[in-house]
Amino acid sequence: MNWYIYAMKNYAMFDGRARRKEFWSYAIIQSILFFGVYLLDNALETTYLLTILFMLIVLMPTLAVATRRLHDLGRSGGLVGLLFIPIVNMAMLVFFLFDSESSTNQYGPNPKERRRAS
Repeated sequence: MNWYIYAMKNYAMFDGRARRKEFWSYAIIQSILFFGVYLLDNALETTYLLTILFMLIVLMPTLAVATRRLHDLGRSGGLVGLLFIPIVNMAMLVFFLFDSESSTNQYGPNPKERRRAS
């Protein structure tokens, strides 16, 4: 839950790097919350108003953490736009499973190394 809160607090932080743990913790909690809001919307018969509102609220933090994850893999954050293309977005999610670049890259130091040093 800490990674989810961290991502929400840093909703506009598109620089730096995000480890797999940060990205996937956020993505799993996000999916659970989305499913809950979707079920609530169905129960209330609100024509998905709550679901749409939820998606708008979490759009920026989701793009930010995905951009930082791409940076961790040594890729441009501009690739985050591919998440909006069906089927390609599934390939991107698989790509997010890959391990970080082990050393400092153009987007900053390896977050795993920073964590060990603290």
